[in-house]
Amino acid sequence: MLWAVVLVILLLCASAYLMWRGYAFYALDLEARLDHADHDLLSPGKPIGHGYGVVGTVLMLTNLLYLLRRRLARARLGSLRAWLNLHVTTGLIGGVLVVFHSAFQLRSPIATTTMVALFLVLLTGVFGRYLYTLTPWVDRARLDKHLRDFDSVGNGMGKVIRERLDALPPSRPRRPSLLSVLLTTPTWIRQANQRRQIVLETAAEHELAHLTEVRLLGAKVGECAEIAASEVRAVALDAFVRSWRGLHRFFALLLVVLVLVHIVVAWYLGYRWIFSVE
Repeated sequence: MLWAVVLVILLLCASAYLMWRGYAFYALDLEARLDHADHDLLSPGKPIGHGYGVVGTVLMLTNLLYLLRRRLARARLGSLRAWLNLHVTTGLIGGVLVVFHSAFQLRSPIATTTMVALFLVLLTGVFGRYLYTLTPWVDRARLDKHLRDFDSVGNGMGKVIRERLDALPPSRPRRPSLLSVLLTTPTWIRQANQRRQIVLETAAEHELAHLTEVRLLGAKVGECAEIAASEVRAVALDAFVRSWRGLHRFFALLLVVLVLVHIVVAWYLGYRWIFSVE
């Protein structure tokens, strides 16, 4: 995916530049940093270091617009995929800037907790985006076409397959929690195999009835079997993505709360960046 390649290159280049710019400062211990020339620029409360945090926070809070876009699914505001890509991009770039804002030092419980929450948000977000790409596209139109072909040569064979598949729909967890999804996984595996066997065994039954035309549809039979199984995989991955999204959202909301606390404390202590009044 071109977007993913560009994003990785952008992140690597940005991180490399920022590290190159401040490595001499970041490599020192806290006491030695006080005498370094970049102390008044790159420390968390100084202009550049503080600026990293402000810009990074703004970018990460921009991610909340994606939640709004999901609520307005029918609005003509661009595709959800584009918004999701923007969500990931701003989150990762913002996360990198926040890490450099910390100057690789965690000197308070709030800073430590915020950084842990940040990494949990980034990890769950990146993994969730990866899961999103794994969700299979079920070609139901192709399945229906093949079943109609089976009906034309197999004396109702397609109708029988459809009835048997409809009698075994993919299970859906009552609660969209990660635990319920994990507990349902063995059932999904069994159902995918059963739906695949329904197609193959029904075709075999008609073939045993000496319908030689069925043998000529061997490739379509195999394809139907895989599509029938993929319907289960689609439901399973969709449920997993939804539950994982809930986990990601929990850490994101926790991060927002911690960031707000961090901002209030910093403002109270006088770390107001360009908003300081001389």
